[in-house]
Amino acid sequence: MAIMIPSMETKEDFNASGGELLLYELLAQLHDDYYIFHSTRWNEKLQKSAYSGAHRYVQWGEADFTIFHPVYGFIVFEVKDGQIAFSRERGWIQINRYSGHEKIIDPMEQAERSKYYFLDQIKRRFGGSSPYSFCSAVWFTSGDKACVDGAMPLNYKEETVLWSNDLQSPTSAEMAIRKVYRYYDVKHVVPSNETTAKVLDTLAPEFGVFESIRSRMLSTKAMFRKMTAEQMYLLDYLEEQEEAAIHGVAGTGKTVLAVQKAKSLSESGPVLFLCFNRFLKNHLQNAYSAESVIAFYTLDGLLTKYTSNFSQSPSERTEMITEFLMDWDQYEIPFCHIVIDEGQDFQDEHLQLLHAIARSKNGCFYVFYDKNQFVQGVNYAQWLDQMECRLVLSRNCRNTKEIAITSTRPIGLEESRIKMRREFDSFSTWKPKLFFVDGKTTLQEYLAKLIKKYTAAGIKEKDIVVLSMKPEGKSMLQQSDLCISGKYILSREPKENSIFFTTVRKFKGLEAEVIICIDIDKETFSSPQERNVFYVGTSRAMAYLDLLSLSSPEELATAIDGGEIYSKRPQAIKAVRDCLKVKIASAFDLTDDMDS
Repeated sequence: MAIMIPSMETKEDFNASGGELLLYELLAQLHDDYYIFHSTRWNEKLQKSAYSGAHRYVQWGEADFTIFHPVYGFIVFEVKDGQIAFSRERGWIQINRYSGHEKIIDPMEQAERSKYYFLDQIKRRFGGSSPYSFCSAVWFTSGDKACVDGAMPLNYKEETVLWSNDLQSPTSAEMAIRKVYRYYDVKHVVPSNETTAKVLDTLAPEFGVFESIRSRMLSTKAMFRKMTAEQMYLLDYLEEQEEAAIHGVAGTGKTVLAVQKAKSLSESGPVLFLCFNRFLKNHLQNAYSAESVIAFYTLDGLLTKYTSNFSQSPSERTEMITEFLMDWDQYEIPFCHIVIDEGQDFQDEHLQLLHAIARSKNGCFYVFYDKNQFVQGVNYAQWLDQMECRLVLSRNCRNTKEIAITSTRPIGLEESRIKMRREFDSFSTWKPKLFFVDGKTTLQEYLAKLIKKYTAAGIKEKDIVVLSMKPEGKSMLQQSDLCISGKYILSREPKENSIFFTTVRKFKGLEAEVIICIDIDKETFSSPQERNVFYVGTSRAMAYLDLLSLSSPEELATAIDGGEIYSKRPQAIKAVRDCLKVKIASAFDLTDDMDS
């Protein structure tokens, strides 16, 4: 299939031209070496001489279809549907088949104007000369070659005029296109990814006007506060419930609501707040240090606190925790209420025991969880989904919509299910970026430039987090690699004036304005659990998300798709872009200005 730009269009995009729609659908079936640009609009300022003096004016144009082949070059097509005629007195006339309205046009002249404009743009991009040939042609989509009455004007040649006869099949269309190339005797170019990328950036650049980073950070934080405040009404509903399970996808404010529920419960007795992640526990402990009747723990920390037992072995530690919870009454543990955050990471058996403990103390038991963040390999406590009181948080108040879409695509969450705060409904134009890196040196270079870019725009280092998709020991960056370009130091612990570097699994439940995910490769999408890790990591980003892939576009596209094998780079890049809803970025994106 040809690469269509834009890739998705509706019938409304064809200005009531059935011929254009028919041609679009046919050209889409061409070989995947072809790039098809539809309805490319342009304008330029020109100077026109007249007897009264020179004056400047703006010339506008639109190319109906521009075909680009990395070997043969460009053909700019003007498409005409309906009745077309040429007379000595009036020149070219197009008659609308529905209204009968007549319009004076010169199709070839329209194609020529667009051709020369595009040629100038390509010359500028390639330093003054074009590596490609440029052709112009006309396609009469409703006219049969056999129905031509009279001779055509001298600038219309048989080889550069196509008819409805050429629309019979993709094969007939390609034969006609090749005929145009042969007429112009185009030079053949050795294709390369670099030159193709320059063409795409010239004729179909990606563009966005976005607010400054500082403004965006303030607005997202304010919106998060407003959103979570609005969701507090759920706590009123839960006021009379002694136990409940609250499910919510990433970014729906589970942790904030969990803390608020703990505060409410603390009015009737001491509260044990449990989470799986040590970094999240430390963050909550620091943030809510004034809440003396709420104790923030991990199960490991709770075990060590009351038994002084600890084991490096995960299986032994799990067994110790089980025995500790079963012997709960033997210890002087003051808590009667239990609130659990990130409940999907807890062992089923441990949740059951904690539930029984809370009920035995006549206390309340609340679990906040997201089954899509199931990444620890434990037995997921499916009974949470059947609790008598179960609520679902659905509105995302952390991410931009673009980040939310990118994070959820690999786990199969339909875009229609992503509910955003009303102020965030529209796309912000700042898409997550995906960079392809070919090793540690390039990875460190890109990291340094990204960090420089963000800090220069006013983001503090503490608001930038680098996350590895892999366990600590398997990351491309090890302890000896944490000095980036001799300027930026990545810290394994969160600090006020440093860039935090950790794994996705260890950062669960936390968030940052900027997330840079590294160690992305084909293994990232090799299983549902690994895809969940991608979801967890990318959904930590509040405003900006960058992805650095160690795998090639071909490897990554094949892994993401899970079925089709991608062997050609242009198709692979398109597949990755479409599957993840990201911008495929280059070194240029590491240096452009972020404040517009």
